[in-house]
Amino acid sequence: TEADTKKYYEENKELFDGVTIRASQVFIRAARDSDPKVQTEARQRLLAVRQQALSGADFAELARKHGQDATAANGGDLGYFPPSGKTEQDPFLRTVSAMKVNEISHVVQTDYGFHLIKVTDRKAGKPSTYEDAKDDARVLVSEELRVKIIEDMRKSARIEIGIQDK
Repeated sequence: TEADTKKYYEENKELFDGVTIRASQVFIRAARDSDPKVQTEARQRLLAVRQQALSGADFAELARKHGQDATAANGGDLGYFPPSGKTEQDPFLRTVSAMKVNEISHVVQTDYGFHLIKVTDRKAGKPSTYEDAKDDARVLVSEELRVKIIEDMRKSARIEIGIQDK
């Protein structure tokens, strides 16, 4: 409804302010559900890389040398992106949102692995009015509702698998 859309906009104005951040990362794969030893090794590797970065080593070179994702080839550059969204649920976005330009993060764990992040630029946006943001807010409200419905259906679903012998 229009009221839901307006409420969402009022509660999430930062989603519509146009701020973008450019960041680079060194990413080491170690899923949250992987062997604890793998996670410890990944964290230790990134802590060593962080020390090199803090000592003045070129971050892009560190990303090329140690990164384990597609961004490694271009120095870990993630490009520009809005730092907002479900930041309370996303440790990567939560960290990036709080960082200053040229700051190097602590090691950040996500579901996919460990990240060392450097914010390389921050572009100020401009506050938008409800009228400007209404269509985008409506899409986001619909998406949140869709996700909630699916989660509720999964919780209440009763699944039976019947296997018959021949």
